[in-house]
Amino acid sequence: MKIIIVLLFINSMAFARDFKPAISLAQRMIDSALIPGNSDNIDEMENFKVLKSAFNNPFKFKIKKCDYYAKVSLFDFYDAFSKNEKLVNRITICKGQLRDSDELMAQTLIHEVAHLSLKTTEQESTKFELLAAFYHGVTPIINGYVRPIEISKNKLTKEELKYLNYLWMVEMDMATKKDWIDLALIGYSTFREKDSLLMFLEHPKLIGKYDINLQDQYGMTPLMFAAREGVVHNIKSLIKFGADKHLQNIKGQTALDIAIEYNRLKSIKILRK
Repeated sequence: MKIIIVLLFINSMAFARDFKPAISLAQRMIDSALIPGNSDNIDEMENFKVLKSAFNNPFKFKIKKCDYYAKVSLFDFYDAFSKNEKLVNRITICKGQLRDSDELMAQTLIHEVAHLSLKTTEQESTKFELLAAFYHGVTPIINGYVRPIEISKNKLTKEELKYLNYLWMVEMDMATKKDWIDLALIGYSTFREKDSLLMFLEHPKLIGKYDINLQDQYGMTPLMFAAREGVVHNIKSLIKFGADKHLQNIKGQTALDIAIEYNRLKSIKILRK
C-alpha cells in the first residue's frame, strides 16, 4: 500500500502527519465488522467487504485550510472530503484535523472511503464509521449530524431515529434517549470548534439530562476523550461543569495520563493545575 506522509509548514515550523497508523487501525476496525455474527444485515456485510477492498488502494492526501463547518440546530460539520481518481483514495483533510488522534482519524478515513467506494450519503458514511468502531470494541465518536431532540420520553421513537438519521442505533444497542445523549456528549467533547461543546452543555433541552462524568465500557469519560484529542477549551469547559480530573479508566489512567500518552502538552498543563 502506498502511504503518503504529508509535510506542512506552519509558522515556519514543519508539521508531519504519517497516516499509516490511522489507515491500519481503520482496516482493523473493518475486519472487526466482518467477523461472523457481528451483523445479521447481509447488505451491510457486503458493503464492509467493498470497504475492505477499497482500503487496499493507494491513498493521496491533500491538506487545506478551510471553513468546513456550518451550524444546523446544534452542530453539523464536515471533517474532510474525497473524490475518485482511478482507484486512488484521494482525500482532502482540513488542517486542524491533523491534530486528531489515530482513533478519530481512522473513523474519518472509513467515512471518506465509504463515499468513494460505496457512493454513500453523509449519513450513510457516518453509519459505517461508527459501526466499524463499535464492532471493533471502542466507543464511536459522532463527528457531526448531531441535532437536539425532545427528551420527554426514555425511548427514542422510530420517527426520532429517522430524524437523527440513526435508525441503526438499535443495532448498537443505543436506542434510548440516554444512550443518544451519552454518545453526543462524548462526540462534542472532541470537537475543536470553541462554541460547540458549550452549545450542548447549555442547551435548555439537555440541562440536567447528561452526566458530565459518564464512563463508557472502558471507563473513558468526556474529559478523557477531550484530553486524548488535545482540545484545551473543551477540557476547561468540562472541568467548569464539574468533570472529575481524578477518575480512572479500566487501565488505571486519568485524563492527565491520557494527555501525556498522546503528547498533548497544552492539555497536560491545564490538567496539572
